[in-house]
Amino acid sequence: MAEHTRKCSKCRKTKEVIPQTWKATFKEGGIHLTSNCRQCLDSTSAKKREKRNNNNPEKENEADNPTEDATDASEFIGVPAMDIDAFLDALTAAGDIKLFTALVDVSALGKDSVRDAADTIADLIWEKIDYRFLYHSVYEFKRSSTARYEYTCAQNSLRQEKSQKKAGSEKQRDKAQMSTFECQGWLTIWASPDDDSEYLIRIRHQECHQKYVCIDIPDDVKQIIPSCLWKEILKSHPEPAFSQKAVYNLWAKQNQSEWRRTENELESAKILLAEFTKDSRYQLDTIPLPPDSGGCIALAFALPPLIRKWAGTIREVALDSTFNTTKAGYECFALLGEVFGSGLPVGFLFIKTSSPDPNQREQYIRRFIRRFIDHWSLEIIQSLSDKDITEINALLAELPDDIKHQVCFWHSIRIVKGRLCVLARRPAFYNVDEAFGEFDWIDRIFLPLGQTAENSAPSRPKIVINAGNRSSNTPHTLEDVSDLSSDSDAALEQLVDSLDDEEEYNEDLSAIDRIDGPASIFEAGETLESVFASGTTYVFCPAAHRAQILRIFIRHFCEHPLLPDRSGNLRTAKQIRDAAVFEMYTFCKQRGLREVWAYMWTAWYCPAKYKIMARASQPDFIGRWRTTMSVENFWRNLKHGTLHHLLHPRLDQLVYLIATEVLPSFEAKMQLFDPNYRQGRGKALTPFQKQFKKGWKKLESRPLGDREYQTNISRWTCSCGQQKYNALLLCKHLVQAVHPPNAAFFREVVRRRTIPFYHHPLLKPKDGSVVDPIENLSISDGDAVEPTTGADAAAALRGVLAQGDHCVRLYCRRRLQFWRYREYEQSLSALFLAGSS
Repeated sequence: MAEHTRKCSKCRKTKEVIPQTWKATFKEGGIHLTSNCRQCLDSTSAKKREKRNNNNPEKENEADNPTEDATDASEFIGVPAMDIDAFLDALTAAGDIKLFTALVDVSALGKDSVRDAADTIADLIWEKIDYRFLYHSVYEFKRSSTARYEYTCAQNSLRQEKSQKKAGSEKQRDKAQMSTFECQGWLTIWASPDDDSEYLIRIRHQECHQKYVCIDIPDDVKQIIPSCLWKEILKSHPEPAFSQKAVYNLWAKQNQSEWRRTENELESAKILLAEFTKDSRYQLDTIPLPPDSGGCIALAFALPPLIRKWAGTIREVALDSTFNTTKAGYECFALLGEVFGSGLPVGFLFIKTSSPDPNQREQYIRRFIRRFIDHWSLEIIQSLSDKDITEINALLAELPDDIKHQVCFWHSIRIVKGRLCVLARRPAFYNVDEAFGEFDWIDRIFLPLGQTAENSAPSRPKIVINAGNRSSNTPHTLEDVSDLSSDSDAALEQLVDSLDDEEEYNEDLSAIDRIDGPASIFEAGETLESVFASGTTYVFCPAAHRAQILRIFIRHFCEHPLLPDRSGNLRTAKQIRDAAVFEMYTFCKQRGLREVWAYMWTAWYCPAKYKIMARASQPDFIGRWRTTMSVENFWRNLKHGTLHHLLHPRLDQLVYLIATEVLPSFEAKMQLFDPNYRQGRGKALTPFQKQFKKGWKKLESRPLGDREYQTNISRWTCSCGQQKYNALLLCKHLVQAVHPPNAAFFREVVRRRTIPFYHHPLLKPKDGSVVDPIENLSISDGDAVEPTTGADAAAALRGVLAQGDHCVRLYCRRRLQFWRYREYEQSLSALFLAGSS
């Protein structure tokens, strides 16, 4: 192979040794030139082919299309040998590979068999160029020990196995298959066991595509799975007299050296936090709090690894606390940010107080929240909490004035329903001057009994009973409601579910009368009336009115200027408030419900309370969260997962577990939302997407009534009046007004905070009407624009990451047809990091 010219044994001409003039074969571990030049070989082959055609005319077409010569190695003529490191460097420098050939010295690999060496080469190529080549076949030459190993690109669409699942018309696969391409990728390795020092390697890859992501379980992880503590114990003690909990308690005690620094758990937790702050694995951020005073001690910290990555996405936060978690009785607060519909913990606050003054807790909560605004620069547009006045005041004080604070939907319903069932509590002081000052049609003398003149006649609520076509008024007595069923969350959910029905509402009496209730459902200043005093007839709210009041309250809570009423008209925020106050007041006035109206105004409808109760108080958008269930679910999962075997851990142990288990767990879990995660591989639906699909399928199967409503797919609104109650802003009329979408729709659907609430190419109306394009291309409210150029894509992605919106999975074949994959991947990674900084 070192010669530069060679004489042909047939035509006797001396020709340059190049692939165009000579043919080479691979045998006995090396490249060997044929004795005849390529021109003579082709001439001889043509004559033989013509002779065969004359003898067998029926096989003429087959002869005209000869198969590829498996022994042909002409492309390696003149290729110098190189070691394995030089080969890998040359492969990296080649960039986009169409055809790459090399003669490689593989002696440094030290493999015993040719197949092992070939597999190792394929793995090294995968590591360098991100294309994985899977073993396909081997061709062994008959006249020598040489073999040719073939490996195909794992993402080659022509070499994929067909799915065994039979896709039905009703069932859809949530998880898509791996992205494949017509890349015609093949890795060919010629090798001989007689001479295992040099291999011929050829890579053919006609299309540049995204890299291969391996999802196989590593070998070291496979070894961990069977070594679980309790399972190992059961192998040697199949019928233990001791419990699993006792084993884990013993393990926890033996593990104390990892988290216990001093006997004082608060001081120990502070020392532990200081260590985690410096540790690059955790990098916890200790939040400075006011000095311990007034019987309050507290500890707070943030989770920088999660905040840095997702701060550009978080636009909504929820704050809630849990009790009875730690042994010392700390109240545990968690602040969660909304990321693609899921809750992401960003910080924790632990408070222990012996002071009844709520202001003591408030100053710690305020300093805790301030850290995320001032230091971590979270751009929040909506916050949520339950009706804890301390949490509400802290959030309102620290967040900008234009931020929408929303009281949890479910907490609000439970509080109203629970309060209406309490018989003997008088409402707090009703500021009639405030109510009349805003609405001059309010009757100044329609006051609760505690604020009326002593000589005035007591007000008794009216109950109207319809018997056939006749109505009669009856006085209320306690016995009237003695047969009511018990209060339950299931009954509450049934009541809200009934709001989706078009039938006339049937009064729900699923509530039980109570003399008093828990302090959490009462407003400040509400007093307990002695029902055992002689002649007492006081009843806060008769049972017959409770369900209707609750229904009215829920409707007022959910109404919004972006959603049309049943007439198809849009109303302003002021019009919605005026109508809501008028309806609730009129309902109470006509039925003599003085106490109820006083409570409703003071607790929910006065300007300050209405602002945090009604969604309509923020007319520009509708937040994706309307409850604090994400925080409650987090605490529930923490207690039943991380703290599964621990009963009331110490504070320092809880801090340790959050840093070493909760933080890594969420870092891994949140990869599902990272656009760089498992590129090209099928991804499972996110929790939001699962919820959306479940709700969509449920509404898709519901029967439609005879009445027609104004459905607007371009705005994604319907005048049926039920859309506002749905957590996903869906209704059966909208769902059934578009063509049934395919499985990809549920993986790509975009949830927006403003009109249109959903925008996707597959949302095509059945009537053939054209969906209007989105006017606001800044996608600041959750839209994802379909870019066709690199510049448009960069701008769209920057908006998505900077504004915290749901975006369509950008890694799809349609986009890879427009851009070079690697250039696009680098720009996406840079923008994602910029949006998270």
